[in-house]
Amino acid sequence: MRPYRMEALAIVCFKYTKVHFFIFVKTNTMAGSESKPEGELVKRYIEKYLDDLNDKSEPLGKKTLARIIVRDNPEMFTEDDVDNVRRMIRYYTGQGGEKQRSKKIMDAPPAHRGAAQIRGKSIPESHARRHKPFEIEGKRIGIISDVHIPYHDPAAICAALDYFQKKEVDTILMNGDILDFWKISRFLKKGNKPDLVEEIEAGREFLEWLRWQFPEARIYYKLGNHEARWELYLWEKAGEMAKALEMEFGQSLGFAQFLHLEEYGITYIPDNQQIKAGKLNIIHGHEFGGSFFNPVNAARGLFMRAKASVLAGHNHQTSEHQEGNINGDAIACWSTGCLCELAPEYRPFAFTKWNLGAAWVEVYEDGSFMVDNFRIIEDADGLYSIR
Repeated sequence: MRPYRMEALAIVCFKYTKVHFFIFVKTNTMAGSESKPEGELVKRYIEKYLDDLNDKSEPLGKKTLARIIVRDNPEMFTEDDVDNVRRMIRYYTGQGGEKQRSKKIMDAPPAHRGAAQIRGKSIPESHARRHKPFEIEGKRIGIISDVHIPYHDPAAICAALDYFQKKEVDTILMNGDILDFWKISRFLKKGNKPDLVEEIEAGREFLEWLRWQFPEARIYYKLGNHEARWELYLWEKAGEMAKALEMEFGQSLGFAQFLHLEEYGITYIPDNQQIKAGKLNIIHGHEFGGSFFNPVNAARGLFMRAKASVLAGHNHQTSEHQEGNINGDAIACWSTGCLCELAPEYRPFAFTKWNLGAAWVEVYEDGSFMVDNFRIIEDADGLYSIR
């Protein structure tokens, strides 16, 4: 929902995983310091950052905004004032307690309360979610997925990134399952494998190296079903802790912070978020629910579900499927290969279906695009090449 703006009130729909908060930015004053210049300054910053507070994929945290205000205004605040500024932000956005929230809701003009509410009746609050694609910037995009650190293939990764550099990509999209998170999966844990802390450390090392390889590129990290294990594990095993992490970090429950994404200049995209690169849709592949049915190949199975041009990973298999519709439109779907081991312990003959690969996409001014969905082949001498 886009914010409604009025002279006396700004209303924005701020969405967490399951709960909607209706935020009302008041123009009247609050008792104490809020009626002073500090309060007016905080209100101006809330207005400035409304879109960031309303961001569906990674909303700006109130403590983060408080730090920004303190940092930008050293003549008015010190570092010790961060918590006080955060409390002021919570007040002005209607999250300072039930009494304040109810008051702000009643402060809303009747037109925004709905006809049923004016008559003294109201329908239940809706928890329905509207899905809006995340539009990535960039004209030459390198796409990797299914790296499954720490079970990755370093030579295949280097081959893919070397190819991206030759193509002079300006954007890198990590399209899910970059980390494996085996230790927090629902599967039986056998043997002595890297634990969660070791995987996080390896993930940080990879992201730091990736940024070093592409110092000027935009880099995006979309979560796949393996990264989703982080959120599922926390909600299942430590629900109260998950609530606290959600309050502090938003939907990522601290994933972005543990991986130091902000430090490396990497944009976080949730696991169920659809992506748009021009007119091309991009998903990890698990969003349809499990692996899509693919009697011919993964790309045709994707086409049967999406009915539109889509690129996905997840199946560890390079494939392409094209068809036209009755209007003469060309529709194509691609599934990309992986950059991990091809004979894991749990599926020793996966190499009969899986293959190494990645893709790069060129997006034109009108939104049309070109996809190079390439395989990475290892020869008898152990050398990797792009096909």
